[in-house]
Amino acid sequence: MAHLNDEELLASWRRYGDGLDHINSCPVCQARRRALLTVVTSVLPEPTQEPSLTATQILSRLASREQTLKVISRRRIAGVAVALMLSSLALLSPSLQHPVLPAPVQMASTSLPFASSRIMVQWSPGHKMGKIFASQLKVIPNSVLEVWLIKNRKHIPVAIIPLSSHEETVMFAVPEKARNAGAIGITLEHSPNMPKPTGPRVFYHKFH
Repeated sequence: MAHLNDEELLASWRRYGDGLDHINSCPVCQARRRALLTVVTSVLPEPTQEPSLTATQILSRLASREQTLKVISRRRIAGVAVALMLSSLALLSPSLQHPVLPAPVQMASTSLPFASSRIMVQWSPGHKMGKIFASQLKVIPNSVLEVWLIKNRKHIPVAIIPLSSHEETVMFAVPEKARNAGAIGITLEHSPNMPKPTGPRVFYHKFH
């Protein structure tokens, strides 16, 4: 049988390849492999050993993890408690669970792209809650509709309506400072949740 080449010799050192049986019985190949390993190991970097964790560090990490789990657990318990409190309030107060809203009115479109869209609003001055029904909206990428109550030309944001091909229904709460607003407007926004509108108005309704 012919002697192994250098690649096969190095493969045999890693315990794989077809020459394992030959290398065990061939002094020539064994000597060549030793010479190859001397060259290879001389150019490899010195091995480094990461410092191991001490017992104190392990216990410290465990204590920190347990503390984090306790904080998460307390937050979950608090969240459940808040949810139960809100649900009990809704059961005790039917007006909170099913607010009585005025009849819906259609908002006028002030933008040609939304001329065929339909927006109905259920709100009138003095009410704490309102509802918006939207359908046949034109889908514009990276944009939403933002609802504003208008009081003395000041716009107060109350809701966001996603632009989709499906019908959308959005409930909104009215802050106290906006409950006697005289009009409602909807703007097309690329950057919603700003202090004032940054896009064009596309729907409007004035309350008499």
